[in-house]
Amino acid sequence: MKNNMEIVEAVDAAEVGHAEMNNEKVPSIAPDVDDDEEFSVAEQRKIIHKVDRRLLVVLGLMQAVSFIDRANVSNAAVAGMTKDLQLGVSNRYSIILLVFFAPYVAFQFPASVLVRKVGPRMFLSSIVLCWGIVMIGFGFVKNWKSLIPLRAIVGAFESGCFPGQYYLISSWYSRYDLFSRTSVFYLLGVLGSALTGVLGLAFSKMAGLGGLEGWRWIFIMEGIITCLIGIAGFIFVVDFPDKAHKTWRFLTEQEGAFIIRRLNRDRQDAEPENFTLGRFLKPALDLKIWGYALLF
Repeated sequence: MKNNMEIVEAVDAAEVGHAEMNNEKVPSIAPDVDDDEEFSVAEQRKIIHKVDRRLLVVLGLMQAVSFIDRANVSNAAVAGMTKDLQLGVSNRYSIILLVFFAPYVAFQFPASVLVRKVGPRMFLSSIVLCWGIVMIGFGFVKNWKSLIPLRAIVGAFESGCFPGQYYLISSWYSRYDLFSRTSVFYLLGVLGSALTGVLGLAFSKMAGLGGLEGWRWIFIMEGIITCLIGIAGFIFVVDFPDKAHKTWRFLTEQEGAFIIRRLNRDRQDAEPENFTLGRFLKPALDLKIWGYALLF
C-alpha cells in the first residue's frame, strides 16, 4: 500500500511539473464535501436529518398557509361573499384579486435584505403572524372596498415568505443536498394548498355561528390557523448556521461548526458577506433572472 501511494504521488508530481513547464494551469482537486475531521459520514447524515426535521417541516407549513391564504378569496366568493358584498358588479372581484400582486412583487426586494438583518426566525414568524391577523380581519369587512387594502397588506407580508425561506434553506445545505430539500419543502406547501377547497367547505358550514356568514368563517378560521403556525415559527424556526447552537434544543456548537465547514468545502460561502446595493442589484443584469420571473 505504501509503495502504491508513493507511485501515485510521484505521478501527480510529474504531471504538475509537466504542466508548469508548459505554462498550463494546474487543476485543483476539490475536497470531498463528506470529508470531515470530526464527524464520520454516518454522523454527518444524522446531523443533516436533524436539520431536515427542524427546518423543512415548519417552513413547509408556512408555505402551505401562504398558498391557502392567497387563494381563499375564491372560496369565500363561492360561499356567498360575492352576493353579500356585491362583487359581481363591474370588475370589483378582479380588482380584489389583482391588488395582491403589486406589493407582493415590490416588497420581495427589501424582504430579501431584512431576512439577513433581522434574522429568519424573527422575520419569517412575524410576517406569518401579521398576515394571519390581517386575514382574520377579512371576516369582519362591511363592504367590498375594505377588501382592497387588506388584500394589498397580505401581499406585502407574503412577499417575504418564499424568498426568505429559500434563502434560509440554501444557507444550510450543500448543493447536492439542496435540490432534494427544496423539493420536499415546496411539496409540503403544495400538499397543504391542496386542502384549500376542503378547508373552505368545512369552515363555510359554520354559517350562523356567532351571527356570521359562512364565508366570513373561512377567513377567520384560516387566519387563526396562520397565526398558530406563525407562533410555532417563533419556537421552531432556526436561524443561520453560525447561530444554530443558540436555537432551542437544536444543534450543538460542534454540530453547527460542522455545517459551516461542509458549506465551505462545497461552495466557500458559509460566512455572510457585507450587504452592498451594487452586489444586491447585480443579478438584475442577468436576462435569465427576468425570464424565470416572468415564467413564475
